[in-house]
Amino acid sequence: MAPKRIKCEECSKTQDYPLCCQRPMEFEETSWICSQCQKKKKILCCEKSMTPETDEDIDVPEEIVDEFEEFFAEEKAEESGEKRPPPDYVG
Repeated sequence: MAPKRIKCEECSKTQDYPLCCQRPMEFEETSWICSQCQKKKKILCCEKSMTPETDEDIDVPEEIVDEFEEFFAEEKAEESGEKRPPPDYVG
């Protein structure tokens, strides 16, 4: 079941889903999109985007969180042009 409210990531303020064409908009990446007219709208609060509020929290094991953070740190380093030193090969 879809959540009925959205929440600010910064101040935790919540509000009802934005409406367009008398229907709730759907959240897609960083914008809200009306499924009827396809208008996009960005909902902001405290300069941060508001996102759907889930009914239940998902507990992710710490190892998986660490693995993802490491992966994204490596990806970000590659994007910024930083090169990792090549591994030492023993031949």
